[in-house]
Amino acid sequence: MNSIQLAEYKGYQNVMEFLVAQEVERQLNKLPPKMAMYIRSLEVETYALNRLPSLYASSEKGWRHQRQKAELEFRQNITTGVRQAFSAVQVDPLRRSNPLGSVKENTSQESSESQAALQVLRDLLQQPDLSWIGVVQEVKKLLTEQSQYQPPRRNVWHPGAYGKTSLRSKQKAVRRDDWNDPLYCQ
Repeated sequence: MNSIQLAEYKGYQNVMEFLVAQEVERQLNKLPPKMAMYIRSLEVETYALNRLPSLYASSEKGWRHQRQKAELEFRQNITTGVRQAFSAVQVDPLRRSNPLGSVKENTSQESSESQAALQVLRDLLQQPDLSWIGVVQEVKKLLTEQSQYQPPRRNVWHPGAYGKTSLRSKQKAVRRDDWNDPLYCQ
């Protein structure tokens, strides 16, 4: 496995996963074929990885550095951890476990519902190639536009703002010298 060839490229990878997978394969090849049938290498790897430190890298140089560090400092721990993992998963060969892949099967209804919701958003926003990431970006853009929008000011009636409730609009009071102004006489 090349360090850059990832099943799903995330921009970083745990070097320890690569080294543990190599060690599992090496030790699995030493087992008798009948015993190897009952071993799920995925379970062995996860068991061992949960007991080892993670060493992440995001570049080729970082990958080489972390790999060298792992081989110098953790080679014995990796070998021992994988050996213990084989023992742990061999304890009960009849036990059943459901790999995470089966979780995806159980969520097929959720997946179809989310795809239906995405299609509604595509139609609403008139963007047929919209993805969920695009939805987030589009909503952020719309919220930003909305927060910057200020409706035009109009002469609007506000209940109770002019004494008794009335439908007359705001008017400037006519200045008169007496108290007979209709604004004050009610």
